[in-house]
Amino acid sequence: MKTTFPNQELIDFATDFSQTYKILSDGTYCSNGQNYRIRLVDDGSVFVEAGRLKPFRYAQIEHSTKAIYLDKKTLISTSDDFVFYIILWCVSIGGSDTFSFELADNETLEFYRTTNRSLSNISNGYLEMLKQENTKQNNNRLKKIILKLNTN
Repeated sequence: MKTTFPNQELIDFATDFSQTYKILSDGTYCSNGQNYRIRLVDDGSVFVEAGRLKPFRYAQIEHSTKAIYLDKKTLISTSDDFVFYIILWCVSIGGSDTFSFELADNETLEFYRTTNRSLSNISNGYLEMLKQENTKQNNNRLKKIILKLNTN
């Protein structure tokens, strides 16, 4: 069963990390309670899946260990708010029994709206991230996200 999302440890970790990642070196960083782990990389090709390096941009969750991989080079062009958001999003999708971008988007957006952080930073971050893979599925996902961000 999934615990309450997000808990305070995750919020604190995501807040601290999103405000400092630009000055951090490649490495693994853990939350104070050791329940969350981020592997910050500079090359976006260190995620191993089925024994092979799998390229990724921005973020990737390793479902077996729940480790979050973040690519510093691509994230540096987004806002700290989007980095905060993407950490929460990775935990949401990694903690789910079903792999659903839409469910993770909805859950994370619902919480994010309560933080009084900039909603435009999220839409700009998604635009930048999803343009890397311009597919019909991603275009539909982006439309839903923007609609949710513009709904009170």
